[in-house]
Amino acid sequence: MNDVSIDMNRSKGSSERQFESCTDSSKNLYIPHVSDEHKPKLGQEFLSLDGVKEFYSSYAKKVGFSVRINSSKKSKHNSEIIQKEYVCSKEGTYFTSMISERKRRHGMTREDCNAKLSVVKSKTKGYMVKQFVEGHSHTLATPRKVHLLRSHRNVSIAKICLSKHLLVVNIYTSTSSNEYT
Repeated sequence: MNDVSIDMNRSKGSSERQFESCTDSSKNLYIPHVSDEHKPKLGQEFLSLDGVKEFYSSYAKKVGFSVRINSSKKSKHNSEIIQKEYVCSKEGTYFTSMISERKRRHGMTREDCNAKLSVVKSKTKGYMVKQFVEGHSHTLATPRKVHLLRSHRNVSIAKICLSKHLLVVNIYTSTSSNEYT
């Protein structure tokens, strides 16, 4: 029933997903185990960019990482997007000067991760997977924590309706009280 294998050995109270650790000369790569139907494949086609984003986001949620858009290219003729690249949110690095100047300490959000999905406009009016890199340079979120990642956070329609009804009768929620006071 569960599509992602999970290592049941717990260390220091946290569960970690099962992965293959490949030793590159400079760093470890974490490659998650997920069924093939949920994994993007080279040459796979989608009808729209929304379909690509939805598919890669659901894959990322199953695996345990957050997604963001890295780049996109538009056609010079009709301003249509011809290429888009989705990356792990921990892609890239911070400059050391930026880290030392911060007043408040935050967790490291950039860890030079190379995981990405790149799609290009195909001749059949859709988008085709051009490049897929699944190895991560960092540990992945556990199933209990994946809903806290930025690209997987959302407010349900029921909660939106409830807060609107509460607002009508002058009961403010914590976020709406700041807007109306």
